[in-house]
Amino acid sequence: MNYKRTIILTIAIIMGITLVPTIYKIHENHNDKLLLVVKEEFHYYAKKCYLEDKCSNVVTLKDLYDKGYLKEKLTNPITKKYYNENSSIHLDTNEINLIS
Repeated sequence: MNYKRTIILTIAIIMGITLVPTIYKIHENHNDKLLLVVKEEFHYYAKKCYLEDKCSNVVTLKDLYDKGYLKEKLTNPITKKYYNENSSIHLDTNEINLIS
């Protein structure tokens, strides 16, 4: 009877050791992909504005809102807070600066 408890406890510990890091890794990967989608959307509309000669090579969210490229405000998908209108992207270096 004591061996049965030991085996069950050992199996539970092994499952816990493997499941917890796996779930954490999946959750972090999902959050990273959510942020990537927002950055790609920002980059897409900034480049579109630049190619239509309506924006310079440094584009802010305010420019995109004012010129009608983005109808809804961009939000951080994890914290659900709006990004600051001073968030910018430098199209020459593709450096994105999103300010929450």
